[in-house]
Amino acid sequence: MSIKIHGKDYVLVNERVQEFHRLYPNGSIRTDLVEFTDRFIVKAEICPDVNDRMRIFTAYAYEMVGSSQINKTSALENCETSSVGRALGMMGIGIDTSIASADEVKNAIHQQEAHNVTEKQKDKYQELLKHKCFDGKKKKTNEWWILIYDTQNPKSAADKALKTMEAAIKLFENPKIENQEEK
Repeated sequence: MSIKIHGKDYVLVNERVQEFHRLYPNGSIRTDLVEFTDRFIVKAEICPDVNDRMRIFTAYAYEMVGSSQINKTSALENCETSSVGRALGMMGIGIDTSIASADEVKNAIHQQEAHNVTEKQKDKYQELLKHKCFDGKKKKTNEWWILIYDTQNPKSAADKALKTMEAAIKLFENPKIENQEEK
């Protein structure tokens, strides 16, 4: 059974492993921990026939501790599973177009979405930009907003930018606030 992610089918690693054992009863799956610090690198080797070691499929996986919900507690296990899934993919088991496991694809999409500026943020920016506080500064503000996309985490930068804009509006509407804060 596969799951769909963005319209593509991905076979889960546990199912790839079961298929491997069904197809290659004399095969082996071996993993080695290559690095373990605040990140894990695991190497997987798949051999379809232990009597013929000339045919081995190798893959690596990398996971950063705490980089996702699952990696807060199970980064090593996740890394090992990914490396096995990738090696089985190299062998052609459980793939059509991508070596990546379903978890890898979901995580990549999640990381991308977690860092991209959202439509809600864009709408909020357009709404705030209409305020008279920004009259005559729209070109400069637009250039500044574009720079957000050059940061490593544009979503976070956009949040900060929106808060700064809201604070500027608040000061514009009530200049006494600044004087009271200085006291």
